[in-house]
Parts: sequence; structure tokens; C-alpha cells
Amino acid sequence: MNPRVRALRFARVTEPAGLAGGEIIAQIRLDESDAVAGVITRSTAGWRHHLADGSTSGLVSRHSRQDLERQIVLHHFGALPVALAGDEPPPKHWFAAAG
Repeated sequence: MNPRVRALRFARVTEPAGLAGGEIIAQIRLDESDAVAGVITRSTAGWRHHLADGSTSGLVSRHSRQDLERQIVLHHFGALPVALAGDEPPPKHWFAAAG
């Protein structure tokens, strides 16, 4: 049996809206659901992750939106399991986001 595939989508918003702490620039959706699981906001202080109820998750990046997206992936899915063979060096962390 194959393990279930999980998906995290960062969907652009067509009309940026305001939220306490910044301007909403992306919605976060889990798996195939159309329900919004959270949002990313941008302000002069950087990028911040908010949960669906509007509360902050504590995930913040002053460096880049991609850095915050990586934190969000780890928040939802945790570290990816890796099987190593023999003397194979551990792989580098990967991250891919569809925009």
C-alpha cells in the first residue's frame, strides 16, 4: 500500500486584504480542500503566518517569503523521513513551492 500523499498549496490572493499585522498576500490550503488553513501577511517587519482563525502561529521571517513558506511546510508536515543506504551522506533539506 502506498503512503498517502499530502499537499500544501500557497495560493496568491487576487485582491490583497488587510489583517492585523499586515497585508494578506497568500492563502494556505491543505491537501485537496478549498478551505483556507491560514494566510501569509507582509508588513515592514517581514512576513508572518496566521492561522485560519486570524491568530498568529508564531512563524515569522524577516529574510524572505520563501523562508517563511519553508517554516510553514515543517510546521504542517514535520521533517521528512529519509532512508539512508550504507555510507551515503544525508541529503540536504529540500523545499518546493508552486506559485
